[in-house]
Amino acid sequence: MRKIISTLILIMTLSLSAQAEISGFWGLKAEVWEALKEHHKYWYVLGVFDGLVFAKLEMHGVEISTDLSVEQYVDAIDEFYSDYRNALIPAAFVLKIVTLEINGSEKDKVEAEIIKLRKVISAVTGTVEGR
Repeated sequence: MRKIISTLILIMTLSLSAQAEISGFWGLKAEVWEALKEHHKYWYVLGVFDGLVFAKLEMHGVEISTDLSVEQYVDAIDEFYSDYRNALIPAAFVLKIVTLEINGSEKDKVEAEIIKLRKVISAVTGTVEGR
């Protein structure tokens, strides 16, 4: 019995370690997002919204919109990640970009926010920033 429990703990530890390496400190990025099945994307976005509910639906000074369905957010994140320069931006931050767009923010303001996110992520991860 102890051997079974020890084996299960080892498997769980290795699994968590692998998941940590995949998502990293800054959350889910394009490489993992694109590998997810549609229903996993749905649950991820729904989970982010659940977290935002407790945080009053605000992310860095922008109140995240609930005017779109989870499916529409999933489609918007897919589109955002179709640009390789956005690959390292965590999916949760994309909700802010989508909200800016659907709230009618000027294209220049949205693009400036995307560039800012790219620079921040580039500085944090030590990667070359895409513009």
